[in-house]
Amino acid sequence: MRRLAALTFVLGLMIGVLAIRALATSSSQVALASDNCSTKTLSGSYSLQVWDKFINSSTGTPIVTAYIVEGGLMTFDGTGGVTFVHEGSFNGTSQFGPENRSGIYSVQPNCMGSFTMQYQASPPSPTCCTNHYDFVIVAKGSELTIFQRDIGTVSAGTAIKQGVIDS
Repeated sequence: MRRLAALTFVLGLMIGVLAIRALATSSSQVALASDNCSTKTLSGSYSLQVWDKFINSSTGTPIVTAYIVEGGLMTFDGTGGVTFVHEGSFNGTSQFGPENRSGIYSVQPNCMGSFTMQYQASPPSPTCCTNHYDFVIVAKGSELTIFQRDIGTVSAGTAIKQGVIDS
């Protein structure tokens, strides 16, 4: 039953990611009301919330090995740098953070982009630790729809610009 639930979740998330990419490609004017996004489009602080599942598919059937919920504040500098104050819960028990993390980001003219999040592993690891995310800028730049693209993870989330009030 758990395998079926995990497989259903993975397939649903994949369909959602494909739908987000299709919408962003076909109607980027809706995403930001123009087809002229750049790194300058993202400047300032956004609250961040991401839900993760770590997946082991080496057996042929995806099995969820860990659940993580994470969040914090991400701040874009308008020139391609991003910093994070980040914390979360691993499998509902152990907590991490708050941790200071950093990364880089890029934005395409169609309002899609990507960012990295670099962090320190405990214990330190030479092959660790950078997460890779893609996003779509929506709601006139006040929100991001985010999904992680690292192998073995199923992650999606949102970011909302701080100080923005809907009218």
